[in-house]
Amino acid sequence: MASFNHAPFIETAIASVLSQTYANWELVITDDGSTDDTPARLGHYRDPRIQCELFSVNRGACTTLNHSIRRARGEYIAILNSDDAWAPDKLREQLQFLLQEPGKAAVFTHVEAIDERGHPLREDHFCSTVFSQGNRSREEWLKRFLFGNNCLCHPSAMVRAAAYRRTGLYDERMTQLPDLDMWVRICCEADIWVLPARLTKFRVLDRERNASGNRVETRVRDEWETMLVWWKALQSHPLEIAKLLPSFPPDWSDKAIDPLWFSDNVLAGMRRGARTAILLWLFERMGPDADSLHYRRYGELVAEADPLGVETGTRGRRTTQSLRRWLRQRWPTRRR
Repeated sequence: MASFNHAPFIETAIASVLSQTYANWELVITDDGSTDDTPARLGHYRDPRIQCELFSVNRGACTTLNHSIRRARGEYIAILNSDDAWAPDKLREQLQFLLQEPGKAAVFTHVEAIDERGHPLREDHFCSTVFSQGNRSREEWLKRFLFGNNCLCHPSAMVRAAAYRRTGLYDERMTQLPDLDMWVRICCEADIWVLPARLTKFRVLDRERNASGNRVETRVRDEWETMLVWWKALQSHPLEIAKLLPSFPPDWSDKAIDPLWFSDNVLAGMRRGARTAILLWLFERMGPDADSLHYRRYGELVAEADPLGVETGTRGRRTTQSLRRWLRQRWPTRRR
């Protein structure tokens, strides 16, 4: 658990661990320099299974979480945000699954979305539905991430410590999508699973105050980090990612890329950041000595994908200009 300024919720989160039907756990908490009452509340616990460390200054969520993982001694790591909670059987059911399925690197659960007061949100709320995922092969998960968004709930995850050792911990350069980056890295090498039971309570704070809340700065970082996630994946696992692209030759073996392989709108449906990463990767892999037809086709792909949103911005300006003209016609300014 990485905690930060969640005094109203952290005792509920810890209580949900203490109430687990599986008791052989340790709760490793790192507080990220909270300025509210969180440190005082953490000081109340005397259970020897709860290990708490307080940072004197705020270092960031990824740094804090990685510090907790490094301190953990178990072979299975379950992440719990300090404003979320678990159902009593969560650890037991996930551990039982991973013991029976040695080939799975991580297991997730479905989610009950709750508000600040702990009341369930509507069944049609985005957070009530987006995490209710069925199971897929690791290739299908990668394609879902590439052509969609992050649909796995971080505080529902139980990950083998060996998977973290193999792929590395969370990228501390990221703010919005370190978890998606982790799921992509894991799925490039191993399978994951989702238990179809709501064993995790995900708290949605008022006024979009979650770290992933729908605010301008989070949307900007989200798109940028989408690009970083896929750029990193294409550098580390080019074969795994390339075969997700329509029209890509299945027998490609990490050599030069021919843009003529790609049909029109091949990148349609991807997040803008993902399109940007792929086009940068194609530019790098195409090489400076390719045929001029390849360069021409690459230019066409860039125009079709519009990775920087030029056409979107143009449409927005045109809409604004049309609205202004309509307003002037309907309510002309009176001259004095």
